[in-house]
Amino acid sequence: MRKRIVSACLLLSLLTCCISGCGVVDTAKGMVNKKMEQMVVGESEKVASISTEQYAYQQLMEEEKIVYDQVLHCILQHSEKVAVMTKDKDLLQKVYDCVMADYGGLFWIDGYQFNTYTSMDQVIGIEFMPRYTMTKEQADEYQAQIDAVVEEWMAGIGPNDSDFAKSKYVFETLVNQVEYNKNSENNQNILSVFLGKSTVCQGYADATQYLLQQLGIQSAVVRGKANGEAHAWNLVRLDGEYYFTDTTWGNSRYLMPDSSIQKFVNYDYLNATTAFMQETHELDVCFDVPECTATACHYQQ
Repeated sequence: MRKRIVSACLLLSLLTCCISGCGVVDTAKGMVNKKMEQMVVGESEKVASISTEQYAYQQLMEEEKIVYDQVLHCILQHSEKVAVMTKDKDLLQKVYDCVMADYGGLFWIDGYQFNTYTSMDQVIGIEFMPRYTMTKEQADEYQAQIDAVVEEWMAGIGPNDSDFAKSKYVFETLVNQVEYNKNSENNQNILSVFLGKSTVCQGYADATQYLLQQLGIQSAVVRGKANGEAHAWNLVRLDGEYYFTDTTWGNSRYLMPDSSIQKFVNYDYLNATTAFMQETHELDVCFDVPECTATACHYQQ
C-alpha cells in the first residue's frame, strides 16, 4: 500500500490566525480537506449497478453498495484505478470480498492495492487499484475459450428446467469433468476448471457460482474452514429457499484420494442444510448468511 500525504498545514495556519474558536477552526479545516480531496483525489463518481440480484450485494448498506459498484465497474473495465466513495479501508476490503463472492468469473484479478490520501492527519480519499494477472486482451482471449467450454458442458440443461435440476446438473458436471489437484495451475480461479479441468476448492466454488449464474440461479461463494482447513463452498437459492452446496466434497476423490477407487458423485453436499454443514464446515464471511433449513431440494438417492 502506498500512502501520499498532502499537507495543507500552512493554509490552515493562515486561516487560524484570522479566526478563533474550535468550531470555526474545525469548519475551516473541513473546507481545506474538501478542497484538497477535489484537487488531489478527484471526484468519486457513482456508476450504475448491475448487481441488484446478487446475494452479497443485497446484504450491504447503501454506502457500501456504491463502493461495490465502483470496484466492480473498475475490474470489469480493466481500469488502472478508481477513486472510491469511502475513506474507510476496512469498508473497501469488505466490499471487495463481497464482489468476489458474487462474481466467481473474475479470473483476471488477484487482489488489489490502494492509495490513501491524507491531509492534516485525516484521510481525504482512497483510490482502489486492482492487481491484474493479465492484460485485457489476454483476458478476452481466455474468456472466449471459457465460453466455448461452458456452451459444451451446459448443452444438457436449459432455462426452463427446475432450479433443482439446474443445481444438480452443475454439481454433477463439475465433479465429473474436473479433478481435485492441489498442484493445478490457476487453481484459485475458473481457468483451472474450464481450461485445466483440475482445481481446488476455490476453483470449484467459483465455477459453481459462475455456472449457476448463467442459468439464472443466485449463488455466492462462501469461505471458512472445513475439518479445520481453509475452504470455499457455495450458498445457493433454489425456489426461494437457501441451501449450501460444496462441489469439492461432492468429488469422492477429495475425501478418498485413493486413485484405485472409481470416482463417484457424493450427493450429501448438494443443497444441504446449515445443521448438516456445521458438522464439518465453519463459515467466516463478511456478510450475513441465512440459516438454511429447507430440505426440498436436497438430493435423495
